Amino acid sequence: MEFRDELRFLSNFSPAIVMFDGVEYPTVEHAYQAAKTNDPAERKRIRLAKTPGDAKRLGRNVHLSATWGIRKMLVMRELLVQKFAAPEM
Repeated sequence: MEFRDELRFLSNFSPAIVMFDGVEYPTVEHAYQAAKTNDPAERKRIRLAKTPGDAKRLGRNVHLSATWGIRKMLVMRELLVQKFAAPEM
């Protein structure tokens, strides 16, 4: 599904600062792709990717964490909670 126009903010590609393992990422997509690996160099390359699409492409070729298969849903949930949480006042 592709989110457009007034629903664009729902996309994992839309700008939204999120944290993963103490590091700030520009979009949920960047953080999710980086979470696939434990390699700091691969994570940095993904975090610095120019676009979320670039981050996704880089994430297809990382050394997957041994636990990725069981963690991926929890990671996505946490990133989305961060993205849509009410701002602190």
